[in-house]
Amino acid sequence: MTPRERRNLVPEEELQIETEFLVYGSFREDRADEGYKATVWLSTSDLTPLDDAFDDALDELESLLRGTRESIAWELGEAAPAAVEGEDE
Repeated sequence: MTPRERRNLVPEEELQIETEFLVYGSFREDRADEGYKATVWLSTSDLTPLDDAFDDALDELESLLRGTRESIAWELGEAAPAAVEGEDE
């Protein structure tokens, strides 16, 4: 392999990145911190401690995406997309 080819080689551990979400919220380091509002990229593992709130937010996102797909299909005069296995109808 030439030096040029080697410099563009990405380590395998970096190829499997964790899913991230762009989140607008109030962030703080501890309970005494008043925090700050910002938009931050957070990994799924960062959001997992939120448990129910995270699950509810993902459900809302899935619902929004499903509605968007159905609206686009309707606008294009296509049949509604088939439900994905595991989704509520």
